[in-house]
Amino acid sequence: MAGDAAQPSGGSPDTAKKAVDPLVGQVLAGRFKVLSLIDRGGMGKVYRAEQMPLGRLVAVKTLDIVDRDGEFRKRFFLEASVCAKLTHPNTVRIFDYGTTDDGVYFIAMEYLEGRPLSRVIKASAPLPPLRAIHITRQICSALHEAHERGMIHRDMKPGNVFLVSHADDVDFAKVLDFGLVKDLEVDAGLSKDDRVLGSPLYMSPEQVEAKPVDQRTDIYSVGLMLYVMLCGRKPFKGPNSLAIMMQQVSLEPPTFKEVNPGLKVPASLEWVVRAAIQKSPNLRIGSMRELSKALRVCARELRDEIPPVQFGFDFGKVVLPEGLEDEEDASHGDLRPAPRSVTDSSDDDEAQITGEATGSTTLMQTMSRPAPIAAGALLVSLLVAGAVVAVVAVAVVAIVWLLPGAPELEPVAEVPAVVEVTPTPPPPPVEIPAEPEVREVAIVSDPEGAEVMREGALLGSTPMTLNLPAGQSWTITLSLDKHEDRTLLVDGSTAEVSVRLPKVRRRRGGPTPTPEATPKPQSFDNEIRDPWEN
Repeated sequence: MAGDAAQPSGGSPDTAKKAVDPLVGQVLAGRFKVLSLIDRGGMGKVYRAEQMPLGRLVAVKTLDIVDRDGEFRKRFFLEASVCAKLTHPNTVRIFDYGTTDDGVYFIAMEYLEGRPLSRVIKASAPLPPLRAIHITRQICSALHEAHERGMIHRDMKPGNVFLVSHADDVDFAKVLDFGLVKDLEVDAGLSKDDRVLGSPLYMSPEQVEAKPVDQRTDIYSVGLMLYVMLCGRKPFKGPNSLAIMMQQVSLEPPTFKEVNPGLKVPASLEWVVRAAIQKSPNLRIGSMRELSKALRVCARELRDEIPPVQFGFDFGKVVLPEGLEDEEDASHGDLRPAPRSVTDSSDDDEAQITGEATGSTTLMQTMSRPAPIAAGALLVSLLVAGAVVAVVAVAVVAIVWLLPGAPELEPVAEVPAVVEVTPTPPPPPVEIPAEPEVREVAIVSDPEGAEVMREGALLGSTPMTLNLPAGQSWTITLSLDKHEDRTLLVDGSTAEVSVRLPKVRRRRGGPTPTPEATPKPQSFDNEIRDPWEN
């Protein structure tokens, strides 16, 4: 099936092509000739087009909506500009974006031949665990790059992952549609507090409750995607989207056995999934790198490379069992070659010109390596070289002695035949310092719910417990909406630090602020919908 970077999980391209569309046959911005309509969504369309003069097939996404206040236009260009910054191979590539003279906004992206993950799940789930891990780790890699650049997707779901054939990989994943992305460095303020963005089946609890979000909201969504891939069933069911959203906040997903008693999934893999879909972000796996690292170990267990694994957890980080090391970075996946041992041998030196610099033979080392010498030839060469050196030394001494004014030579004392060498004592053993003691300090605020920040990083919300290394002191800041911030120094001298956050006083004589309305659940008929959902 021919697909594109923004193709929805449902709908038929053949049906869409039959529709008469005014853009088919036109050239957008003088360089994109529209060939056919692939699909349409609630506020946009996707076309197959040819980029001229390159002759390259591209997918062109257009905004098909009346933009009265300019907000949709801003979000459209935000999506394009954000995606254009991403270069990871598991993220859809953006070639160009802009607007035509008659006001048609477009994004030209790579044209993909494949199928959405949602369709694969519908047809084949539950997926084999190794296949599900392979797909998920690619998603982690793509989102890891986005998070490193301060971007959050906020709408991860199977319909926004496209699987294509790439080299010998038939499940090469492409992450699509950053239309709901939030740039943390330049927050354009396009999402109103009373507007729910995302897909109910994969939304994080903090999204449902309109709370601040960070990269952990994507981790929750990816964890639910992996849950569905492994179980073949969705964790929440309800008569409508609002009921499902309420379950996201209050209901724990059932265990794998409760959902599908016939599943054969290692306990370690289920642990990773549940660690990714914790209701509280503070109890959740903290980064895509940590999630990918844990899944990689699970894959090794599934391949019988290691015994069954039991993970640990420490403030968002997955603690690997003793003896296992984190050998890779999530942004690279399994693309890096494994290092070769220096003890590896081969009869053909030409076969050893590749590999990493550590623990392998490089091309330069092969070119500079001398040819092997037989043992007998080596001994003869050493004897001849020794004789030549001796003759040269005698000749030099004789010349110096015969020169005019040369000093008389003194007799040389006999050198004993055997020289006793005192062995060098071994170095003293290196003392490994003990792990620093950690002191637990409870942070309490009045009122509760304040965000605790340290050096720009969110540690959690009050009440919470800090694990403070002995001898260290941390400067933390407590922030709560409509209250004054408080910055304090925590040194572990007390087991509990209590802070009162006074309300922000408004100036006398100033206008009375309009009280904020309590966010109400939004009807899905009036919300901003994903343009590629059915």
